[in-house]
Parts: sequence; C-alpha cells; structure tokens
Amino acid sequence: SNTEKEPVITHLYDNNGFCICGEYEPAIYNEIADVYEIGNAGQLYWFAEKVNSGEYTINGSLVANITVNEAVFNKDGNLIENTNELREWVPIGSSENAYNGIFDGNGKVISGLYADMDNIGLISQVGESGIVRNVGIVASMIKGSSQVGGVAGVNNGIIEGCYFSGKVVATNQSVGGIVGENNGNVTNCYSLAYVQGT
Repeated sequence: SNTEKEPVITHLYDNNGFCICGEYEPAIYNEIADVYEIGNAGQLYWFAEKVNSGEYTINGSLVANITVNEAVFNKDGNLIENTNELREWVPIGSSENAYNGIFDGNGKVISGLYADMDNIGLISQVGESGIVRNVGIVASMIKGSSQVGGVAGVNNGIIEGCYFSGKVVATNQSVGGIVGENNGNVTNCYSLAYVQGT
C-alpha cells in the first residue's frame, strides 16, 4: 500500500526533564502503588498538565528534590528584573476543577517556583478528597490577585507536613504563606514567607 507511516518523534530531555521542543518528560507510573513518581521539574510540569487535562484524582509522589528556576530573586532578595527568563508555573488543578488526588512530597523540596495568576500555589485548589503532604517549597515567588498561597490557593481538603519560604503576594485578598483561603485542615505546616496582601 501507499500509506505513509507517521514519523517517530524522539524527545531529547535535558537533566531537568525538558525537551528543546517544549515537551515535558513523563513521570514514571508505579502501578503497584498507583502513583506517578516525579523526579525532575519536567516531570512535575507533565504531572500538572496531566491533572489539568481531566485526571483530577491521580496521585503524585516526589522521588527527588526539584529545582524549577535557579534564581527567582536577586542578591537583595527582590524578584529578578527580567521575569521573562523564568519558567512560569501553571498549578496542579484549577478553581473550576479541584485536585482530589494525593500529592506526597516524601520530604523532598521544590525550589524556584514562579507564578503570577489567581488561585495559585503549587496546587490551585485542593478538593475535599485531596491530600497534599510532606513537601517543602523554597526560594519561590507566588503572586496574583486573590487566593494566593505557597502550597495552595484554596484548600478544601488536607494539607499536612508542608512548609514554604520565599514570597507570597496578593494585590487583593485571601493570601497566606501556606494557603490563601482555607476551608479544610492544615496541620504540622510552617511558613517563613514574606506575605503581602490586603
């Protein structure tokens, strides 16, 4: 037959899990534990994209410390001037579609998150069945208008054993070092963040 075969695309991921074409390295699915194992920044972005494509109950687990951006702040502790150089974070879940899986940091640290939008944190909104635990987020800048938090913009579920350091800035209301708006349970967490809002 004269049917042409689709070309096979081979992605070359760098050490941080990003391909030059813009694709993210897929996280590794552990079938026995029913969890996606996340070991670099590309896999973290891939996981967020997978959740946001409609799989709001999948589970994620960090298996390594992750650096998204090397330097979000300058030596004076202010946001760097050229934010175009930063890889912007699009959170797990959204205000319309809450995350209802389990995200386990396993005591690992995510460094260098930069985000500028509403309902923002590592997770946009933790749903009533959602659990976020044991993750540290450091050297990060989370900002937006309202519902801005270091770990979650809104929490309706459980956040436990998490911490945040960096800056959390809201031009309006509902802002916090861990959670912007909390309707659920937050336990054994701490924030060293500079927090600004009304």
